[in-house]
Amino acid sequence: LGCTGFLAIATEAENDRERTSEPLGKIKELLKEFQDILPDDLLNELPPYRTHQHEIVEKPGSKPTFRAPYRLSPTELTDMKKQIEYLLAKGLIRPSTLPYGAPVLFTPKPDGSLRMCIDYRALNKQTIKNKYPIPRIDDLLDQLRGATVFSKLDLRSGYWQIRMADNSIHKTAFRTRYGSYEYLVMPFGLTNAPATFQAEMNHILRPLLDECVVVYLDDILIYSRDMKQHVEHLRRSKFALEKVQFLGHMVSAQGVHVDPKKIEAVRRWKTPENVKELQQFLGFANYYNRFVPQYEKIAAPLTNLLKKNTPYKWEPKHQEAVEQLKQALTSAPVLILPDPERDYVIEADASDQAVGAVLMQDQGNGLQPIAYLSKKLHGAELNYPIHDKEALAIIIAFKAWRCYLEGRRTTVYTDHCSLKYLKTQPNLSRRQVRWIDFLETHFHYDIVYKPGHKNRADALSRPAHVAAIQIEGMNPLLKGLFTHGYAIDPKIPLAEKRHLLQWDSDIAYRKGLTKVWVTPVTFRLRLPATWKVHNAFHVQLLKPYRDPNTIFVGRQPPPPLPVLVQNEPENEVESVLAHRRRRTGTVELLIRWKGYDPSEDSWVPESDMGNVRRPLHDYL
Repeated sequence: LGCTGFLAIATEAENDRERTSEPLGKIKELLKEFQDILPDDLLNELPPYRTHQHEIVEKPGSKPTFRAPYRLSPTELTDMKKQIEYLLAKGLIRPSTLPYGAPVLFTPKPDGSLRMCIDYRALNKQTIKNKYPIPRIDDLLDQLRGATVFSKLDLRSGYWQIRMADNSIHKTAFRTRYGSYEYLVMPFGLTNAPATFQAEMNHILRPLLDECVVVYLDDILIYSRDMKQHVEHLRRSKFALEKVQFLGHMVSAQGVHVDPKKIEAVRRWKTPENVKELQQFLGFANYYNRFVPQYEKIAAPLTNLLKKNTPYKWEPKHQEAVEQLKQALTSAPVLILPDPERDYVIEADASDQAVGAVLMQDQGNGLQPIAYLSKKLHGAELNYPIHDKEALAIIIAFKAWRCYLEGRRTTVYTDHCSLKYLKTQPNLSRRQVRWIDFLETHFHYDIVYKPGHKNRADALSRPAHVAAIQIEGMNPLLKGLFTHGYAIDPKIPLAEKRHLLQWDSDIAYRKGLTKVWVTPVTFRLRLPATWKVHNAFHVQLLKPYRDPNTIFVGRQPPPPLPVLVQNEPENEVESVLAHRRRRTGTVELLIRWKGYDPSEDSWVPESDMGNVRRPLHDYL
């Protein structure tokens, strides 16, 4: 097979170049030895029959496909004539007289020349699909762990190295103004061509696969820890390189990162003007999502724009998402390749809207990321309690990275303290039972509590705009209570508690209370380290009420917030003096209003108290 090769060596110091000079000389000698199989051009003869020939199997009842030629520009016609003459000279095509015929079109190459393509869409539509598996790119990259020397082979016109099956040659016919021709080798554009080519490459390289070679279609990468393992199929060599480009990634001894050429391409990407352009942009970005923390959340406005029956209306939030993705891709970190002999670490976290996780490993330089994961919550998942959302983040991480984690000890860090008792929790829901069964069946793991501010995955699940929405969407008076009133007292005795009641202004009770009760007070307690409870909690849990002046001696209580009742001065409950039941069954409370004379005490129906009913009973 004709091919082009590149040799890359990842070196650690300048002295390494001297150590590798002798092996490099041996590689050059090797290239000269095999120069006869590394020609500058294709031979003037058909390739031999190999294990796989490409056969086109059509659906029952299919008729020969025939389409009229497309109109071409003078430049394209000139180029087409040259390419047809070249293919005829090499014996790759021959004239055709059968009823099949596909039109010809051209696409530009990176160097500015034109690539002749055959539009086989009509033929592909009635072809039975070959389901031969194409390798996963992330699996191929994982195989490169520990390699420092890389040899890259690009096969010269790889598809043309595969012969067409004799019963399928006539189906490849294409029509031009210079006549009809059919391929004797496998052309580009056929629906099953990648599967046939991958099957042949796997057959040829089977003894070396995952030992020192990975192959993706016509891209072959030979990898090893030293120069001695590089002995075959190189045409051109570039020496003393620390990185090699492979399948849109840059691979080095340090790990994998995004190809700089792709980074430059995304910088120049224009704003998508329609659904098709947006799909192209997201397809490009999604290819590198393992490098981008918070990918799902950043791209959410764009993916929502692709939903069925959603009009394509470009707004500032969409432009912001595009810019954030560009920034994330252009500053993507280097991800280390996993070492199957070492244990793994997962940091997982959840918020109301999404879950996130980071897979890491310590390979001697501290914990370093292997991959990022982020997933939006949908449907019933949005209604899970926070405990289950945090557990779901762990489950999703284990499912996504199962290929790494099975058979190795994994430490899971979470900022939800109760999850560390997940294995021993006595009362479990059916959902939790299924999750624990999945974890216990397949993995060896430990769950360790880690506060949120120290958890890398915390940012993956908590987009900044969510908290802003939760505050900005409130009634202005309620917003004032939340943003100013919830201060945390630095010190408070464990036995001292108090209540403070205030009310909103939406319902017209001059001296009564509304159906909304909000407190501006939160306490933080200094608790013994052995107590498994949170040290911050809502004041509603505290009782009974005591005068703040008796608790904070010499300290003035904070002034009440300006809450209005129908544009009249605020009224605050000082105490509940009594309660009674009228003949109609209505229960009323005798309220003493703070700042008013006792003569202003009044009876208020208990039903008007709404959600404050239980706290008010603390006054009785």
